[in-house]
Amino acid sequence: MATYDITDNMINELFLKAMRSQDPATHTKVAAASDMYIRDKIRESSFLRKIVPPEPITKEECDRVPSREGGRPGLQKVIDIERDAEAVSLPFNAESDNEYIRGESMGIKFHKVASKEYEISEGDLLSYSMPITKIIEKNALMAVEKEEDKTFVDQLNAMVTHTGKLFDVVTTEPYLNARVLTTGYNLLESGDQLQCSSVLMNRSCWNDLMGNGRPEFGDKAYDVLFQGLTEESLHGKRVFITNKTDLVPHNEIWFFTAPEFLGKFFALTDTKLWIETRAEFLKYKIWEYIGVGLVNAKAVAKINIRKAP
Repeated sequence: MATYDITDNMINELFLKAMRSQDPATHTKVAAASDMYIRDKIRESSFLRKIVPPEPITKEECDRVPSREGGRPGLQKVIDIERDAEAVSLPFNAESDNEYIRGESMGIKFHKVASKEYEISEGDLLSYSMPITKIIEKNALMAVEKEEDKTFVDQLNAMVTHTGKLFDVVTTEPYLNARVLTTGYNLLESGDQLQCSSVLMNRSCWNDLMGNGRPEFGDKAYDVLFQGLTEESLHGKRVFITNKTDLVPHNEIWFFTAPEFLGKFFALTDTKLWIETRAEFLKYKIWEYIGVGLVNAKAVAKINIRKAP
């Protein structure tokens, strides 16, 4: 059944049926019916997944990582990198040691990213007019997505500090405009034979751009601004707009090369939903196994806009 054929009532009825059944096959069916929705939503709202699109990978394509200090063995994917590049594997759910790798190859380690367990009562489910998948999206899915994006931003901040591709634009008018964008493009591209392909900013920065109107931008860009689309195109580059102001604050703008020069995102499993019923309560959580590596530390730059004293 196509996702657009599934109504809110149908989704809630599936979950109610699961709560009233002790048959594990019913729980599996409900989780499977919701998995597609969950995967679509995380693709839509995680900016990491927009900037470095995930690639599916199988266990057979990975390499085993020996256990250390009594820990469990893990998996990694070894990839080739440019000889002079500095690369790093993102440490989901772990402290980063900012171990930059130089050489001809690197191992991208896989990590489990999971939400905590949530629960909902049968009475609450009966009273909801919205589908239960919206409730799942609001908490469990947001937790997984937040861990992805936070780990990404934390590593990006470490990278631009390491490479020096970080610049403060100090101005009496601290608003994003075409001149600031050009400064960011040049910061990323200068001296490294790289080309800016995409930009990340929050909604308020994009609104500042909209306020500049036609004199600031060409006709095509102004039309895009006027339409107010979620993912934009400006100066021939993709612009990703986020409302996660705790991760991408106002007047912080990120600049990236194309994904093939920036990094690799491997999905060992799809984002999965687990459900279990106990008495009148339905418990659920979401998890995934992913590995992300940034293959060139110089493939990202950051501009901060500061108000002049």
